[in-house]
Amino acid sequence: MQFFVLVGAQRFGTTVFRETLATNPAISVRGEVFNPVDGEDEFGRYTREQNFGRPLNYLDAERQLRSYLGHLRDDLGPGVKVFGIDVKYGQLRSIAPYHEALCAVPTLVQFIRKSGCRVLHVVRDNVLHASLSEAIATARHVWHHKTNTALPTKFTIDCQQLIRSMQEKRADRAIFASLMEGQARMITCEYERTVRGLGMTDADGLLTGDGNPLFEVADFLGVPREFRRPGTLHKVVQTPYHEIIANYDQVRKTVGRTEFATLLDTI
Repeated sequence: MQFFVLVGAQRFGTTVFRETLATNPAISVRGEVFNPVDGEDEFGRYTREQNFGRPLNYLDAERQLRSYLGHLRDDLGPGVKVFGIDVKYGQLRSIAPYHEALCAVPTLVQFIRKSGCRVLHVVRDNVLHASLSEAIATARHVWHHKTNTALPTKFTIDCQQLIRSMQEKRADRAIFASLMEGQARMITCEYERTVRGLGMTDADGLLTGDGNPLFEVADFLGVPREFRRPGTLHKVVQTPYHEIIANYDQVRKTVGRTEFATLLDTI
């Protein structure tokens, strides 16, 4: 059974992408197994239950990863052909041996390259939208909407943190792409194209269209082109930014002095 990894930054659309993939009966995709919930992530809980402890070296880390993936695979239904996990850039160092060089390639990246698994690299060109969405979601402690919900108040954006967030997202994307250079089993999934693809549906809610980017993903994974538009998620920000950002003018002035000034027309 084929394994794949969904990689991207916070607010790059990995969740809606993951939810869309899950509508295909041949695909099973887990959430962020390295994201701590109540102090412990799913992978960490598994290694604790197995009494693995922190890996001593890369080979020990690989053994733990393969054991965990085998555990996930054993829980899958008979119709599943491929399964995967969602990993954010910041989680790629979640597994690390006791002694690791500061310049070392993250263990998860080494494993991805060595195992030859398929990689779906989810990217978003508009890092301004991504960082504003992340700031608002963090302030509200609400990362995803299950219904159409109006934002209850205005939010003051930390302008310097906003710039750092955009720089980090852009840099992380470039660094990961560089680390994966030459990896034949990787495709780039653009957020903007994915959103357009989700708008191409028939009367039954099935995705359609010869140029639908989700069908390119299906072909890459070797599964039927059978997707539905997920109806469980809605955008966190559904209101014009000037109506929900208390210091909107300050945000525009600050961003206007940076390399991200070309994105100002989008807010």
